[in-house]
Amino acid sequence: MIDFGTANTLILVVDDTPTNIAVASGVLKEDGYRLKVATNGEKALELASADQAPDLILLDIMMPGMDGYEVCRRLKADPATRDIPVIFLTALTDPQDEEAGFQVGAVDYIHKPFSPPIMRARVKTHLMLREALNQALDALRRVDEALAREKQYLQQVEQARRHQELLSQISDALAASLDYETTLASVCQLAVPALADWCSVDTFAPDGLTEYVAVAHADPAREPLLLDLIGRKSPALDDLVPAAQVLRSDRPVLLPRLDETIFSVADSDTELGQLIRELGPVSVIAVPLLARERTLGVLTLGSTRADLRYQLEDLPLLQEIAHRCAMAVDNAQLYRQAQTGAVEQGA
Repeated sequence: MIDFGTANTLILVVDDTPTNIAVASGVLKEDGYRLKVATNGEKALELASADQAPDLILLDIMMPGMDGYEVCRRLKADPATRDIPVIFLTALTDPQDEEAGFQVGAVDYIHKPFSPPIMRARVKTHLMLREALNQALDALRRVDEALAREKQYLQQVEQARRHQELLSQISDALAASLDYETTLASVCQLAVPALADWCSVDTFAPDGLTEYVAVAHADPAREPLLLDLIGRKSPALDDLVPAAQVLRSDRPVLLPRLDETIFSVADSDTELGQLIRELGPVSVIAVPLLARERTLGVLTLGSTRADLRYQLEDLPLLQEIAHRCAMAVDNAQLYRQAQTGAVEQGA
């Protein structure tokens, strides 16, 4: 912020004539401004680009070497100095000369010999204009920031609404039948493309073998590829497959960015490597289906897009989905066990 009429305002005076500098400096010092002076264009550019930039520049046009027009052009070409107002000091009175000055970026003229009242008025006017512009820009920035916050909040509200709607749909699908093979397939269909480009749910028998696999892909034609990949056995790849890691640890596995390791391991099996690269995963997250302290299966989501990479903040929603799936699988298995027991007793 510019504090008019105090030592907080810095003005750069540029003129190759010591007398002119003395006159301008005398007028401005009376009003309490701080001053820096330069007697050539090169020094003026150096001072204008210093850590403490001037709030206003009074610039002579006719100087040896680099004239005022060229100095002004360079000031306006530099993002660090282009917003500093420049007032030309000149003895030229031709309107074409003034037009040339405005074209290179000057905001006003003060003619020589200097009139102290005119100099004071024009300096103060342009400092006030610059301050008003800065205040307006600050206000616009605050409005932009408020709008950005509001937009972010609305996006979060909308995302929460969509997630709640998705959870409700998943609950309805899981409650529709005790045939969890069918209901888990419905969960995969709901997760794609809302949360992923592909989704799989593995359930496991007590011995850890895969009991059932449900999959969905944004491109249904690729679902057989996904099933083929999940069904393949590769000892080297088992240490890297998220579902296998979840089964061993009973903990979620998050891979925001798949590194080249998994592809290089897969390439040791030409057919497997080709299959993985054709599916093109870039990010994967896998969550255990936990019920009664047992891992009943794994929910795995995959992305094939660079703009969809899973992060820690995605875990709560996916864990809630996995929890609902686990409850459905557990209840269905308990029901089947009860039915089997009843049949055996009846026999």
